[in-house]
Amino acid sequence: MSREKAYRNLEAIYEKSCDDRALLFQHPDDYDKNRDFKEEDLETLKKRDFKTRLFICTTTILGDSVFLSTHFTDNLKHQTHFNFVRDYVKTLIMTKNWTAATSVLTDLLTMVFKMEPSAYNTFACTLASALSDEAANTDFEVSDDLLRYKADAVIYRRKFIVLMRIIFDKISTKRFLVDNGATNIYRDIHCMNKVDRSNWAFAYFFFCFLLQICLVCYVIVQNLLEICEFQRIQLEDDCILRDEWYRIFAKNPDMVPLALLSTIFSAMRAHVEMTEALKISYFYGSNYLLKSIDLIVNVALPFILLITGFTLITTAPSFIDAVLNATALGYISAIDDMLPGLLQLPEAELIMNCLIQESIEQFLDVTELSDEEINGRFNTSDPLNNIHFNDIYVTNMPEQGNDIHLGKIFMPHFVKKGKVLGDVVVGNSEFVTDHCLLRRVEWRYTKGFPKTSRPRVAYLKIWKLNGEVLEVKQKDVAVEDLDWDMHQSVEGVYIITVFQMSESVILLRLCGSKSVDDFERAFKHYSLWDFDKSADKLLSKMRGQVIMAPLSDSIHGEKVPTAENQRERRKSFFEASLSTTSIFE
Repeated sequence: MSREKAYRNLEAIYEKSCDDRALLFQHPDDYDKNRDFKEEDLETLKKRDFKTRLFICTTTILGDSVFLSTHFTDNLKHQTHFNFVRDYVKTLIMTKNWTAATSVLTDLLTMVFKMEPSAYNTFACTLASALSDEAANTDFEVSDDLLRYKADAVIYRRKFIVLMRIIFDKISTKRFLVDNGATNIYRDIHCMNKVDRSNWAFAYFFFCFLLQICLVCYVIVQNLLEICEFQRIQLEDDCILRDEWYRIFAKNPDMVPLALLSTIFSAMRAHVEMTEALKISYFYGSNYLLKSIDLIVNVALPFILLITGFTLITTAPSFIDAVLNATALGYISAIDDMLPGLLQLPEAELIMNCLIQESIEQFLDVTELSDEEINGRFNTSDPLNNIHFNDIYVTNMPEQGNDIHLGKIFMPHFVKKGKVLGDVVVGNSEFVTDHCLLRRVEWRYTKGFPKTSRPRVAYLKIWKLNGEVLEVKQKDVAVEDLDWDMHQSVEGVYIITVFQMSESVILLRLCGSKSVDDFERAFKHYSLWDFDKSADKLLSKMRGQVIMAPLSDSIHGEKVPTAENQRERRKSFFEASLSTTSIFE
């Protein structure tokens, strides 16, 4: 089949399955040739929103069976291999071949586990947008092999959410355990037992647990002996200092600095271990023995050592004994973290194999659910069933992660005021900071090439979540001369993921949600970029508030559009705020 015929076939499938949408096709071949839009295309473009959608079909066209829709086209050129997603969904909905299903599931998980971070993030952003609002941005081909009746689209979308939730739950666990280094011998033994049911592995577990408990008991006994000695001396001579803590300070004042510093360090370490243990407790499932021991070792023992450690160091008879005591206290709580390295256990591989095994079990559980049971899951108040998220292509570009050779960067961008009045600094960040968080973005395209399929942005106005208002505009272009009738903006909590500019903005891609709660929930559930402390603090401050950017008449002292245009903008803005962001209406 020729490429032209294949694309015509795709257009026919779209028209049959998505007859309620204004369809527009710019195929990858057209993108490479940079063809302009036709007059009818420009009229269709005005009817299209900026949501990123997935179209899943059974027909494979030029190697693809999943197609990406943006504002500019319903067949966006994409780098991510989404076909595994189609095969995964199809095995549950139509073929019901569990051998094929588990094979596709393990392939998909392995592919995602091995992805380079930026490739994963663009994959996750695309699927997060497709799954937004109960997968309202996902469409299926109407055919006997997939969606036979359009009325079944709702249950198909819910099944899609349930299936992808298995994937993203495992990705979240893998990131926490492997990428963040939150492993220990107990979690490794659980993985080994899950994969091959090895009884011998429990020997390591019992040895580690008994060693840590024994050492802590010795510390407690030593503290009790110190207390008993103090009470005996106090009874013999009433002139002895009566306050134990004061006695300790008076007896060994030189040991106090080490005791204080060691206690602070122990508190920091105990906080991390306790947090990790509480977060990962779900990982054990029904293995209550390992779960209980992990909590005892990483929650109870650090707390006990924190209390007893200070006395143990301050009552040491010499400096070297105090140093040895401080070192031993840190060693006790680290034994379960050190043992996998001593045993040369392949922790990353063990955990990923375990997660794959668990995903298969969960998938088989889902296959036993009836449509009524799946619908029942969505009648509950589980917030993960309905996360709002948008992946917005403000300019036309392929979907892809970082490509250093082509100068393509996909990662969070910070936006700051420059040192010169009206100047704006935009740069890349490895994680989301408070300067990355935006509450509203408004843009206007250049007018030099009205039919171009790759429009550039001449004017960009940004309201940051921290209250700053910035604008980026093409030099020698009067803002009031741009077309202000078409209100193109997005509001909520967003970050810039792609930004490239010469005289005007060449590439611009955003992602985010309509509320702080959805934004935080989406980034956590889909394992997107981490937040730094400044972003966490700002999001916590804004949590529960209505996100609405103020409409000011000036920026940096410069007047922007006319009063009449400003009134129209305010009217459209407040109309939009009553429902959803204007570009999604």
